[in-house]
Amino acid sequence: MLVVNVHSAAGVQGSTLPMPEPFGTYYYVGITSFIMPMFFLLSGLFARRSLDRGLWSYTRGKLWAILYPYLLWSVVLAGARSVLGAYANQPMTLERVASIAWDPIQQLWFLYVLMFCFLLYVLLARLPTWLHLAVAMALQVAQTGFHLGILDKCLGHYIYFAVGVALAGKAASILERMPPRQALALVGLFAVACAHYMWMMVTPLRIETHPVIGVYPQWTHVALLGIFATLAVGEMLDRWKPQAWLIYIGRLSMPIYLAHLIATAGTRVVLLKFFDLQDVTLHIILGTAAGVIFPILLFRFSKRLGAERWFGFGTA
Repeated sequence: MLVVNVHSAAGVQGSTLPMPEPFGTYYYVGITSFIMPMFFLLSGLFARRSLDRGLWSYTRGKLWAILYPYLLWSVVLAGARSVLGAYANQPMTLERVASIAWDPIQQLWFLYVLMFCFLLYVLLARLPTWLHLAVAMALQVAQTGFHLGILDKCLGHYIYFAVGVALAGKAASILERMPPRQALALVGLFAVACAHYMWMMVTPLRIETHPVIGVYPQWTHVALLGIFATLAVGEMLDRWKPQAWLIYIGRLSMPIYLAHLIATAGTRVVLLKFFDLQDVTLHIILGTAAGVIFPILLFRFSKRLGAERWFGFGTA
């Protein structure tokens, strides 16, 4: 839901709507400072168990779960932006699909990098934990001198995947034993670290673009603090009162991630073109709601057809 919300806000910021600054940039950076690294860490938690089933099963599973959705939804997203035309913040044509081998479309960079992480892990799986983490850290440091597009993200994000591998079998027990005051302390530490990052890197006098914090070695601690704080708060909420609807949404992370931009962008276009809505807050709220509800409906439709896998959603 955080991913959908921040993409909805970013879409508003990139349109003609008057997003207040520097709030828009600070909000974007605050969420993205940890949200995508968290997905890589969570994926790493299950990598060893998946590989233990055998290399063929491991590879076949990743081809269906990652590569196939990447290829399918590259076509879908390029087609959707082609249909939206000038109404899209970044119009494109179907010819854009020809370059996805080295230049992923929009949010699909995550699947590209995730596939890289799972394949690289096959080569590094036999390393001791300390050496695996050291190699991952070295890759993150090395990529700062490359500037090779998606390869920078591949090398820069592997550290989070490696941390997930190192925590496999331990993360759940750590969170279950954590008292609420420690969870709140993690939230506070993350807030301080993120504020420091924003002051040093994001203020208008220092940087004019949205940096991807996850690939900066000197700011890795900010991402890790954000990840652990989020997981700790989630554990505290689950102890207090488990929410079935949140669990359901969590299980549908892949459909939501793949399809949400179509809904958020479409909602923004409709609200602007047909209702001339200029309220930024309402745009973000409605865009976020559409970005969650539309993929869920699409998943349920695919499930009714018995075609979840062919939609790139796997099973849930």
